[in-house]
Amino acid sequence: MRTKKLLARVGGVLALFAMLALPLASCGEARLTGADMLLRVPDHPGLKVLIGSAVLAAILAIFVVRSWALVIFGMVGIGVILYSGIALHNNEVDRVRLLGGSLIAFVGYAIVLLGGLLPIRDTC
Repeated sequence: MRTKKLLARVGGVLALFAMLALPLASCGEARLTGADMLLRVPDHPGLKVLIGSAVLAAILAIFVVRSWALVIFGMVGIGVILYSGIALHNNEVDRVRLLGGSLIAFVGYAIVLLGGLLPIRDTC
């Protein structure tokens, strides 16, 4: 159980930090963090829902250490990043690309997912 908690908290903190503080995407010279996308990008409610759900999943992964919940939180975060990457790849008009913060967030969510998939063992 300790390993599961540790993985959940480390992955959740890593994903939360990456989603809010590190550059996730760039459009030309502009580099945007998740906080920028939530607070400064107008008229994109879909983007706000995606980023908000990933941030919420990271926060909940830190505090809710149930196997089924960690699997859901990890999958939500990974799904948001994969969807964003595919959507940006298919958008040939805008030159938007994912940055290193997205990769770090992906790793954080993968750690959360791994914590959820670990078997529960009561060991001392």
